[in-house]
Formats: sequence, structure tokens, C-alpha cells
Amino acid sequence: MNLLRGILGRLLLLAFGCLIALAASEAAFSLLLSTPAALAHLPVNPRSHLEAYYLQHERSLLQALPQCAQYDRGLFYTLKPGECRFHNREFDTRIRVNSAGVRDDEASLRAPEVIVLGDSFAMGWGVQQEESFPELLEQRLGRKVLNTGVPSYGTVRELLLLDRLDTSRLRCLVIQYDDNDNEENWRFFHNDNALPISPAHQYEQDLLRNERRRRYWFPKITFEIVHGAFRPLSLPEPPEGGPRKEARLFLNAVLHAGRTDLCGVQLVVLEISPDKVVSPAFNSALMKEIARRDQPNFVQRIEGVDLTGTLDVDDYFALDDHIRPSGHRKVAALLAEVVRAALSAAPAPPPR
Repeated sequence: MNLLRGILGRLLLLAFGCLIALAASEAAFSLLLSTPAALAHLPVNPRSHLEAYYLQHERSLLQALPQCAQYDRGLFYTLKPGECRFHNREFDTRIRVNSAGVRDDEASLRAPEVIVLGDSFAMGWGVQQEESFPELLEQRLGRKVLNTGVPSYGTVRELLLLDRLDTSRLRCLVIQYDDNDNEENWRFFHNDNALPISPAHQYEQDLLRNERRRRYWFPKITFEIVHGAFRPLSLPEPPEGGPRKEARLFLNAVLHAGRTDLCGVQLVVLEISPDKVVSPAFNSALMKEIARRDQPNFVQRIEGVDLTGTLDVDDYFALDDHIRPSGHRKVAALLAEVVRAALSAAPAPPPR
């Protein structure tokens, strides 16, 4: 009996020690996640696992918040008109959405001269409305600029959204590209230039999955980070076919995804990457593709903006893979030069 009591006592002591160790580990990881500035002082491997935990198991997605987004049968979802709060560990922002379901004011919907298409980078993920590069571009140009960026949209849905807007005075169309757009562009091309949109119940299921993904349980952080340490970090795979195929799929979307006549519009394309290192590969491949003689004139006139060397690691959030206000300022400054030149070179179109 004494032996049994001794064994049980040791087991309880061991269990208590494990619980204390788990609590200490959980507290330490929580402290690091709550002080992202400290991550810069960590070795690359533990920092990468903390970033992966945040992105995969904790980060709130704007498009998955019922108060900020809604189902759309033509685009799967749009932002919800009105105002909502969107916050994560490194930011706390207000999202103001107009009647078209994009993050801009109502006045900007009426005959803008410049429209910015894009995903979460163009929308201004993590920054206030007036800090996003489309808003800063409008200030620099002194002309009406409409920001239509929606998180996780690819080139196809961006151009389908354009069909819903007033383009009667459109002179310059800025398309912000991200290499994860390639998946949507690929599906569009391989489905005979049609994009299947899932039904409303699929969107509701996605909202529930995202809610479950973010739900906390003790000791979730320690478990997921330790579990991740025993398997290689999942790095994004390069687009199939390389930058040249990527550029061709992008141009196929430009030519076939929407019904808006772009023949008299100057297109400007720039890539912003969540990888915190912008590669010149896509822009270089795109410039080669648009130079082909069989391309329509408006495609041959596309201006590519290469951000290589413009953005650095400090322009990105430490945990989140989006750019800070400093990054938006840099993008707006470079973009303004190109757009200003394009607007001065082309006469204003008559009302359409």
C-alpha cells in the first residue's frame, strides 16, 4: 500500500510539474506574440514558427468576419457596406465600406479617373483608411481615385468587380498583383474562362471553419509550435510554369475576365508580396509578354511598376505579412510618378 501511494505521489508530482512547465511555456510564447518587436531579436527558426502559428491558428481574417463581409453570388463575398472594427495583435483599424462593397467613400464611386484593383494590400490591411496607398495616391494626384481592393481576390474577381463600377471617366487602371492571385487565374483559364462561385452555404461553412481555427484552448500555442517544430515549415510553392506562365494567366484574366472596355485606359501593374521580399521575376516576365505583337494595343501599353528594393522588412508588420503605413507611403510615392505621367499623356475621355 505504501509503495502504491509512493508511485501515485510521484505521478501526481510529475503531472503537476508538466502542468507548470506547460503553463510557463504558454506564458512565454504568449508574451512573445504580444510583443512582436521582440521577434526581431530571435533566431530565424523560432521566429518563423511563431509567425506561422499566428498566421495559421490565430489571425483574424477580414473576409471571414460577419460584421465586415457578406456573401455575394457573383464574387463569393464582398465587404459589407457600413463600418466595422478589424484588429489583430499589431493593429486596430476601422473599415468604412461604401455601397459597392469596397473600402472607400461614396463620392469616390462617381466617375473616378483612377481605379485601384487588388487584394488585401490595396485595401489597406492593418492600416487606417487614410494610410492606404490608394488614398495616398489620391492626395498626391489631386484626382479622384477609387480603392476597390478586397482581401484574397485574384485578378479575375477584381475585374468582375470592375464591371459593377462607374468607369465613364476612367483613364488609369492600377492592378495590384500578388502571386497568390495565380491560383484563381489558373482556375479561370482551365474552366474555359469562367470562374465557378460557391453557394452561400459554402461561405457560411468557411466562416465557421475560421472561427474554429482561431478558438483558443490550453495549451494551444505550445502544442502547435512544438508540433510545427517536428515538421518542416510549409513554404509557398512557386507558381506552376514559373513567372512566364504566371504572367500569361494574369493577361488572360485581363483580356477575358470582365466586360469593361479597357481599350482607352492606361493599365499600370505592380506586385506586392507577403514574402517581405518583392522579386522582379513577375514584372520582367509580364514586360516580355506584353511586348508580343499579337497582344492588343492597350495590353502593349501596360506600365509595370517594379517595387524591387523599394520595400524592406521594416515596412512589414513583424507577425502579419502585410505592409505598415511606411510601406504604403513608399508604394504611393512610386506609383504616383507613373500614374501622373500616364494621365498627362492621355486626354480625358468623353463621358461613356
